[in-house]
Amino acid sequence: RNLAVKILEVNNSERNFRKENNLADTSDDGQYMNFRNETLDGKPFFWGGLWKIPNTGILEFDYVSTERPPPNADPIHTDYMFELMSELARKNVSEAEKLEFLQGYAVEEHFSTDQVAKIARMFQEPKSRVDAVVMLHRKVIDLENFLRVMMETLRNNGVPVEFGEDEVPTQEHDMEINAVLNRLGWLNCWNPLDADIMYRLDLSNRDQNLVAQCLVELAVCEPGENWVGESLDGREFELPSTWVKQVPTKGFLEVHYHTDHTSDETVKSKLKRGDSFKTRLKWLKRTLIYQTGMQVEDLGYTGHDRAKWAEQRNWKLIKAPAPEPLTGLIANLGHVRALRRKSWIVQKTEDGGLAFVAPTGEAKGSLQEALQFQKE
Repeated sequence: RNLAVKILEVNNSERNFRKENNLADTSDDGQYMNFRNETLDGKPFFWGGLWKIPNTGILEFDYVSTERPPPNADPIHTDYMFELMSELARKNVSEAEKLEFLQGYAVEEHFSTDQVAKIARMFQEPKSRVDAVVMLHRKVIDLENFLRVMMETLRNNGVPVEFGEDEVPTQEHDMEINAVLNRLGWLNCWNPLDADIMYRLDLSNRDQNLVAQCLVELAVCEPGENWVGESLDGREFELPSTWVKQVPTKGFLEVHYHTDHTSDETVKSKLKRGDSFKTRLKWLKRTLIYQTGMQVEDLGYTGHDRAKWAEQRNWKLIKAPAPEPLTGLIANLGHVRALRRKSWIVQKTEDGGLAFVAPTGEAKGSLQEALQFQKE
C-alpha cells in the first residue's frame, strides 16, 4: 500500500505539471491520470482522482509516466550500450534476469528509439520484448520516432515481412505492438506528423477515439484515397459522412492510413501535396510528444518525383528547455510555507494532491493559481 501511495504522489506531481503548463491530457480517462489497465482483486475499475487506496486487496495497474527527458539529454554512451548488450546476449541468463538487469540501466540512462529496438531484439519471448519496450518508453529522447520503429521491430515476432500494395498487417502480425499500445496508450506514443501506419482502435476508449477523430479529419482535409483496408468490428466498411460530425463511442476500427502525394486529385488540390501540415500539427499537440516551447517546422518536399515524397521527412521538431516539473507531494515547499505564513489554508486532498484556500475564502486548485492570486 505504501508503494501505491508513493506512485499516486508521482502521478499527482506529473498531473499538476501538465495541467499548469497547458499540456494535453493523454490519459484514457480524461482526468490526467497516468494509471492504465487497473484491476482490484482481478476486477477492472476506474482509478479516478478521488479514489482512495484501500487497506486490503490486490491492486494491479500499468503506470505511464508523462515526465519527458530533458531536451538536452543524450542517449546512453556507446561503451555502456555495449556492456548492456553483452549482458543481454548471455545464454545462461533467464529473460526475467535480463529484464531486471535492464531496469538498472533504465533508471540511470536515456535511449534513442533505435537503441530501444536493438535492446528489444535481444529477448526471445514476446512478453519480454513488450516488457522491455514499455520499461524504456519514459527514457526515450526521440519519442517522435518511437511508434513507427517499434511497429517495424515487433511486427511478426521481429521477422521482417513484406505486404502488397493493398495488403495491411493482420492482428497476428501486430500482437506485440498491440500489447505495447494497450499498456502505454496511443497518445503517449503516436506521432500524427507520421500518420502512415496501421491503426486498431477501440472507439469506446477515450484516447483511441481521439486518434480516430484525427484520422477522420485527415481523410476529409487531405486529398486522395487515404483509408486503406478499413473495417469496423471485423466487417469491411466505407467511412460514413456521419463520422465527420461525431465518431461513435463503440466499435473496433481497423485502418491503414496512406498519404497520397501522387494522384491527380492531389496534384490539382489546394494543398498540392498529400498531407495537411496544419491539421497534423494541431493533433501533435494532443500527444505526449509535444512539449512546452517546442517548435515544429514544415520542411516541405523536394524533387519532382512525387513517388519519392513518401520517403522524405517533411517536418522537424525543435525542442526548447521546459519548465522544471513540480516534484514530491509538497512541491516547492518554500512557497507553500510562505502562503501559510500569510494565513492561507493548505490541505491535502483525497487524491493525494493539495488544495489552497486564501484568507478571504477563495479556493485554488494548484500552487501556481494560489501564488498568482496572492500576487494580485
